[in-house]
Amino acid sequence: MNVGYLESPIGLIEIRASETQIQKVSLVSFKGLVKENELTRKACLEIKEYFEGKRKEFDLDLELSGTPFQNKVWKELQSVPFGEVISYQELARRVGGKSFARAVGGAVHRNPFLLIVPCHRVVGSHGLGGFACGTRAKEYLLNHEKTAF
Repeated sequence: MNVGYLESPIGLIEIRASETQIQKVSLVSFKGLVKENELTRKACLEIKEYFEGKRKEFDLDLELSGTPFQNKVWKELQSVPFGEVISYQELARRVGGKSFARAVGGAVHRNPFLLIVPCHRVVGSHGLGGFACGTRAKEYLLNHEKTAF
């Protein structure tokens, strides 16, 4: 397992990768053993560029290891443009129907690729909605995307 870390405005980001794919991007409380490879370094660079306002999209090969439905939701999330938001209901409609809104919420919550699969761009019909990293981080990311370019 290859692991790299990046300090960011929302906290310490950990990137885990095999030799061929990114396996997980998440916020962590502390650094563990660092064992970088080309992929973890590339991911750190792209995430750094995102926070510097130099990157809107990521070019990383992800190991989608969720259920078929979760993978479908995560792939659809990647089509939500930088600086835009989508409702859980609209995301559900895109992946199968409005009745899937709860299941979509579960898939969004289990997203293992912070920022890369932009779950922070999903909002509730009555406001910001939840975010695994907290609403403060979600607000920061959405504001960053509104003002970065």
